[in-house]
Amino acid sequence: NLELLKIKISSAGADVKDPLEFTPLHFAACYGHLPCVEFLLEQGAGVSAASKDGLTPLHLAARNGHTDVLARLLKAGADFEAEDSRKGRPLHNASGHGNVGCVRALLEAGADKDAVEEDKWAALHYAARFNNVENVEALLLSGADVNAQDVDGWTAMHNSSRNGRLKCCQVLLQHKADVAKVTNHGETALHVAVRKGKAKVVQAIVDHCDKEGVYAAIRAIRDKGGKKVDDTECSPHIKAILRQENQGRASGYDMVFAGATEILEESNVVGIMSRACSIS
Repeated sequence: NLELLKIKISSAGADVKDPLEFTPLHFAACYGHLPCVEFLLEQGAGVSAASKDGLTPLHLAARNGHTDVLARLLKAGADFEAEDSRKGRPLHNASGHGNVGCVRALLEAGADKDAVEEDKWAALHYAARFNNVENVEALLLSGADVNAQDVDGWTAMHNSSRNGRLKCCQVLLQHKADVAKVTNHGETALHVAVRKGKAKVVQAIVDHCDKEGVYAAIRAIRDKGGKKVDDTECSPHIKAILRQENQGRASGYDMVFAGATEILEESNVVGIMSRACSIS
């Protein structure tokens, strides 16, 4: 309510803070009330005021997809590289939760497309994690690192593969996502997709790679010291995939964790990988 806001501000001031140090501009930006934002800026409200957690009005506008408010804050000089307590920036918020308009506006303003939070998540990690395909495309077209790894070695491709986000995976593959990149636990995106039983993603990776590419992804775990599966815990179908290289076939014995066998047996992942690796 703009009229009520005017009354309150006349006595308390434009930058009055609540116990968490949020100002009226934070709330106006969060809920997308552009007239209130305009009024508060006219009254001299701090455009980059930070809460106890380091959140600015721009973080909140980006998180909630309020493109018009975000644009107004940027015009007023909001710091588009402001960091919250976890080093998260407005672009991180927009990429995971906002709309592509916010992402594009921040990129056009000069936001660092590869900036990372304290856990080394980049904006692309968030876009992939929440299956925001338009945001993924916008970030990649701006030159974002498609193979950026977080503190655990996960890439955007790992995030998409884990959740079975087919379209997102396809976009990442088109932009040269490296399917042989391994996490700190020795998993490639292919292994994650197999372990989670995401057959469509497995198929997309297999279709994208030639046979050597599939082999490279499978071998990556072993080469990086990844976990191996005890053959005695696997079904006959899984054992077919897990044959060793000295038999002249794919090095897949370290392809999945033992705990994934039930998931695999319930999907058509086994068939896909058997065909891809020419295992009969």
